[in-house]
Amino acid sequence: MSGIVMASLCRCHWALHSEIHVSPRFAALTGTGPSAAGASVNIIFTASTNELALYATEALLVFRHETYGGAFSVALVEILAKSLNRWWPSWLIPAAARSGLVRRPVPFAAVLASLAFASALHAPSPAAATAARDEALYAYVSRYPLHRGYMYCLVAIEYSGDYQSRFCPGSRGAIILAQRALKQPLLDLHDDGELRRILLMFAKFAQASRDAQPEHGVQAPVAPSTLEHISRQYEKTGVERPFLYCYADILYFADPDSAYCRYAIAKINLELFEEGEGVLPDRDVPVLFSILKSIILKEKL
Repeated sequence: MSGIVMASLCRCHWALHSEIHVSPRFAALTGTGPSAAGASVNIIFTASTNELALYATEALLVFRHETYGGAFSVALVEILAKSLNRWWPSWLIPAAARSGLVRRPVPFAAVLASLAFASALHAPSPAAATAARDEALYAYVSRYPLHRGYMYCLVAIEYSGDYQSRFCPGSRGAIILAQRALKQPLLDLHDDGELRRILLMFAKFAQASRDAQPEHGVQAPVAPSTLEHISRQYEKTGVERPFLYCYADILYFADPDSAYCRYAIAKINLELFEEGEGVLPDRDVPVLFSILKSIILKEKL
């Protein structure tokens, strides 16, 4: 990328007023100029030598690079260009001083500008910076290990749209404390979209780090009448929170023996027993998971 930048800057045409015609390819790469074919970016240097560094800095600001690397490069060029333009003794380069082509210290600003553009293009993108912050945040919150309340909050959001469920306020506070410890931008307490994004990121890492996937085992046969009764029973009713939390325990923590899962299987079997239907096996995780999934997603078994 820096080679393209240097080549583009070397193709500048120096006129009486030091007019720079930036190539359309360079403008498209940096997003600084018009995207139409044949367009160019023109920067006019008509100022005196003492003001040249200021114009060079303004040329860089056109780049509008929104990363820390870009801002640092612009500041660096401003400092160095001002120093070179003000204090560089012309007697060190007599050939350049006698040349009719170079009567001002424009080359210094051009070289420094090319270096700044190259370094800015190599700066981390916003997406890469966000991914790095996410990884650091997950590593911090999962070191004890990951608290299940994060995933309980997520399933409540995903399947009932409730951002104020039992575990969500604590999840918001815990995330903010972790971000403060890591010196990261803090989660806005009213930003539900960012909370969901962070929790989905946690879920992705949590599911990938499981030692087992018990929900993918072979299911024991269940009577069709039993499945039909479960579908009818929960077709129009809201999902109980313990069912959601058991679903999260299995999906993200591979734990079908949690208190919420014991409650879920007991509740379903009690209803089946009262209706005279066959009950579900106590420790058949694939059966329990598939039934919970059908209840939560309103899918027919």
